[in-house]
Amino acid sequence: MIGNSSSVLWMMAFMFLAGSLVVLLTMVPTAEAGCTEPCVPGSEDIMKPKAHGSSEKPVQENLRWGCDWDTADRISNYNRHYAEYSGYWERTSFFVGREGTN
Repeated sequence: MIGNSSSVLWMMAFMFLAGSLVVLLTMVPTAEAGCTEPCVPGSEDIMKPKAHGSSEKPVQENLRWGCDWDTADRISNYNRHYAEYSGYWERTSFFVGREGTN
């Protein structure tokens, strides 16, 4: 059974893969937006169309854990709601050899 620490690792990995979204320096400061760190709020301009969806470039090649490049690119650059299908992460090698580690 996968525990909470594994869930945190999975979320960190997902955020790394989806991290191709550009954080703009012109974002509204956290205090004014009413959210707390590590939240970094921004306007809808962040997601306006760019050269490659909502980013200037596609996601990197050779993703870790056998993640599908097309899925990662769709999530990172052409997605506003939802992400990969339920259970997708279970088809990657992310948890291979990680059971029982913190």
